Amino acid sequence: APEIQRSSLVGTVLHLKTLKLSIDVLHFDFLDPPSVESLEDALRQLHVLGAIDVEGKVTDMGLEMARLPLDPSLARGMLEAQQLGCVE
Repeated sequence: APEIQRSSLVGTVLHLKTLKLSIDVLHFDFLDPPSVESLEDALRQLHVLGAIDVEGKVTDMGLEMARLPLDPSLARGMLEAQQLGCVE
C-alpha cells in the first residue's frame, strides 16, 4: 500500500489547510487517496489540538504549529510549554 495510506495524516492535513488555496482535504485529488475515515480522524485530531476551529479553519495556534518541523501533537506540546515558561 502507498505510504499515504499507512501513515498519520495529521501533519499533511495541517500543511494543506495552511496553504492559501482553500483546499477541501476530504475532496482533494490525492494521487493515492487515503480513506475518508483517515482524513476525518486527522481533522478531528487537529480540532482537539486547537489547530483548526469547528468550521475547519486554521487557528493562530495551528499556524504556529505548522511552522515547526514537528508532528502537530509535539508542536502543540512545545508551544504550550513555551507559553507556560517551561522552555525558552
